[in-house]
Amino acid sequence: MNQEHVEVLADKSRAIARWKVMLRDDVALLDHPGAHHKALFTQAHALHRAQVIDLDDLSYLLEQADGAQPIPTAKAVAKLYQSAGRSNWAPLPSRLRCSGTR
Repeated sequence: MNQEHVEVLADKSRAIARWKVMLRDDVALLDHPGAHHKALFTQAHALHRAQVIDLDDLSYLLEQADGAQPIPTAKAVAKLYQSAGRSNWAPLPSRLRCSGTR
């Protein structure tokens, strides 16, 4: 392995590591999920355009970014109901709940 190849691999590893730090930024993810996702998406494409990562790496990073979207909690859903003027948040009717058995 020549020195140039080693440097390219090190650059790639550092770039992916920096991207993963962005991915794990829970505060940004929860405060602004759409903007956080867009930043991850934009940075991954920029790395690919700069030929720091290949198409397989790009695919992996985009998959990780899509998986980082937060799942709304019951508390967040209740807050949405309150902001829409509904005073009480009610759970799903029993006919719509998953019973766990079929």
